[in-house]
Amino acid sequence: MTNTPPPPPPGGQQGQQQYGTSWQDSPAGQGWGPGQQQAWGPGHPPAPPVPPQQEKRSWFRRHKILTALLAVLALIVVVNLVGRGEGETPAASEPAGAAAPATDASTDAVEDEDDEAAGEEASAQDEHSAEEAAEEEPAEEAAPEAPGLNDPVRDGKFEFVVTEVATGLATIGESFTEEEAQGQFVVIHLKVTNVGDQAQTVFDSAQLLIDDQGREHQTSSAAIWLDEGLWLDDINPGNSMEGVLVYDIPKDAVPATLELHDSMFSGGVTVSLE
Repeated sequence: MTNTPPPPPPGGQQGQQQYGTSWQDSPAGQGWGPGQQQAWGPGHPPAPPVPPQQEKRSWFRRHKILTALLAVLALIVVVNLVGRGEGETPAASEPAGAAAPATDASTDAVEDEDDEAAGEEASAQDEHSAEEAAEEEPAEEAAPEAPGLNDPVRDGKFEFVVTEVATGLATIGESFTEEEAQGQFVVIHLKVTNVGDQAQTVFDSAQLLIDDQGREHQTSSAAIWLDEGLWLDDINPGNSMEGVLVYDIPKDAVPATLELHDSMFSGGVTVSLE
């Protein structure tokens, strides 16, 4: 026995339920969920399963790292633009300060006059102060001149007086006692007085001749050939003795001073020979 499909519903309504090759609508109020199969009409196998629909994600969701980098870059650009806008200041309008130069010029002129007057007053005060200081300071006493020829000087127990200086002598002595100078002989005539209370010996080697170049010269042994040569002579208290000191110095040297001592260890006194 063959099954015949029932006729379509009256009124030409189709799609409510169809048999054969068409899908059968679900009963009223009951829908088919995704992935569920709908049954064919009577006598047909069930419909094949419908594959589940995958959710389509946007490009930004699929590339999260690039999206984060683009967001950071956009933030930096916005910050730079905002910073530039805040840094710009509107130019000051010129008309508001148009009258300033004249005022400044007059003010500068007044200040210059005041400064000049103050400077003149300060200079006058400085000059007055300098004059007062000069008046208050005692005049410097002129340094006493060094003793010279015929001036008595003392050192220890001896008083010395230089009476004469002879320079440029090539020889001293006579005949077999004559001696030739290495440079030039300088002969100094000297008077020595013992002002102490004991006998004292005159050491000719303790008396120094200083030339114009500051060089020190000791006496020459050539003085022993002269009768008036001072050489290890003893002088009693109150007595005086006259004699000569002989020096052999370079030809170009000029005697400047004579440093006299009563012993080898005394402080000495200086006499100018110029």
